Amino acid sequence: MNSISESPLDSPRKSSEEVAALLIRLFGERFGGVSTGRFRISRKYLRKLAGRRKLPDKYLRALADEVFEFGYVLVDCESYSIVLSQKQFSSYRRVTDAAANKVLTIADEKVDATTESEKHNDQTDVSDIEQKKDLSKNPEVQ
Repeated sequence: MNSISESPLDSPRKSSEEVAALLIRLFGERFGGVSTGRFRISRKYLRKLAGRRKLPDKYLRALADEVFEFGYVLVDCESYSIVLSQKQFSSYRRVTDAAANKVLTIADEKVDATTESEKHNDQTDVSDIEQKKDLSKNPEVQ
């Protein structure tokens, strides 16, 4: 394929391994005013690189696995994908046991509060229904 503007069918279909290698090559290319590094690629251009009209989920998962084997991460964002180096994530802060327990406790408290509220609403609904039944049986009470 001489140009990215050619039809996907102008080039043979490529395996996920071949497309992963092309994406990694793009990572090292200068474009968009940046010498190298992370980038996003539209679904259209990804299809063209793959020589395919469609990119089934199974193919995208295989592609992500292959990219990962090269030390990169492919993030599917529906209409485009992002390619990042795994090294970029190594300096990110890690979730500690204390932080995880804190958010789990908060989430549990909210669930408990919601459950109590739902129980109260259910009880109110039952008593409303019982009152309506009583009124329908005994119209003189109204």
